[in-house]
Amino acid sequence: SMLASYAFELAKAFTDFYEQPGQELIIHTSDPALKQYRIALVAAFRQVMGNALAALGMPTVERV
Repeated sequence: SMLASYAFELAKAFTDFYEQPGQELIIHTSDPALKQYRIALVAAFRQVMGNALAALGMPTVERV
């Protein structure tokens, strides 16, 4: 379905963002504004992915 494809592509894009090879974890930065931006981006991803999975009837997990 279109929604399943969207959720899959969103997950891939987030993984590419989160797991940048050779880089420190995205929240480890000395710039407070950048850290807050990244935390907000992760929260937005979590909300959108949760909504997509709920619409698909798939359960979500609190921690991975």
